[in-house]
Amino acid sequence: MVTGILVFVLVCLCCLTLHSATDLKKLKIATIQFKNHLDKPIPKHTADKYAILLDVKPADNFNYKQNRKSMENLYRTGLFSNIETEVDITGKDSGQLDLVFKLTPRYKISEIKLKAPGVKNKDLRKAIFSLRRDFDFNNNLIETAKTEITTFMRSRGYFNPEINHHITKDHESARVEIEFDINPGKPVFIKKTNLTVPNQKLFDELQLIFMDHAQY
Repeated sequence: MVTGILVFVLVCLCCLTLHSATDLKKLKIATIQFKNHLDKPIPKHTADKYAILLDVKPADNFNYKQNRKSMENLYRTGLFSNIETEVDITGKDSGQLDLVFKLTPRYKISEIKLKAPGVKNKDLRKAIFSLRRDFDFNNNLIETAKTEITTFMRSRGYFNPEINHHITKDHESARVEIEFDINPGKPVFIKKTNLTVPNQKLFDELQLIFMDHAQY
């Protein structure tokens, strides 16, 4: 079974009545084309590799089930976040159609920028495990990263950080830049520690330990 999100869209590129749309299976496939999310043709050497994965080929009659299976095969490569099918039936009078697979790539993270006054960028970056450069981008990971940032900030005494983010997408390269703008707020320091131990000997030993740490 295909996991993730696979959106099946069959788009007829000319006006059709419901009856004629259901008769697509009577038409033969003249050509099979591949386009990217910007509606630009995919280079032939790459398209030829994708064509091997299809359950359809030119001269076959159009078949919804085989078309769906072809989309699933392409999706299983893990290269795409969405796949659509477009059907051009301008040649329907000759009993043919052109089949177009429109492929939306998985966006990759190109850069993660962090702005947190008073906090070392290097330490903060190490605290974020969910997002890394060249990872697949997923909106859900933003909230996970914010939780990781909050945990780190609290470990530094900033218990109420304000975290905003901004996403910039380059659709041409399918790359994403993420920027986190963090307002740490005021740090909270331990002013006084009260220690109650019923055993006097143990109390004296613990007190010495706290005094030793206080010197650093």
